[in-house]
Amino acid sequence: MFAFQELKNTTKIDLEFSYDSAIYRVKAGESAMFPDFLARHGAKVLADKTVKGEDKRKKLALTYLGDKKVSSGREKAKPTLQEQIDIERKEMEEKEVKVEEKKEEEFTELKEIEGKLKKTTKK
Repeated sequence: MFAFQELKNTTKIDLEFSYDSAIYRVKAGESAMFPDFLARHGAKVLADKTVKGEDKRKKLALTYLGDKKVSSGREKAKPTLQEQIDIERKEMEEKEVKVEEKKEEEFTELKEIEGKLKKTTKK
């Protein structure tokens, strides 16, 4: 199971933290979902920037964490906005191709009917 957690930046400063050479950002007043371990790390970094003292930091860090969201890993992840756009674009292109194929079929049928009509009118 994968656990995700919301990281809420309720401060007036933008949060930037790194983990395993990757940089993560949460703008002031915004929140973002992260894997649980990243959300906790980000909350600690934000608390470090806000207060001095270990006890205060631990308590404050907990206030930056939202509810945990647990995923079994079997569920399909929600696509990003760009992925959703790409999916919809592909669906539209497929529909467009089907419409074009249908038009070609109808055109061919009309040509056949036209040919039959010409044959019958010549007689």
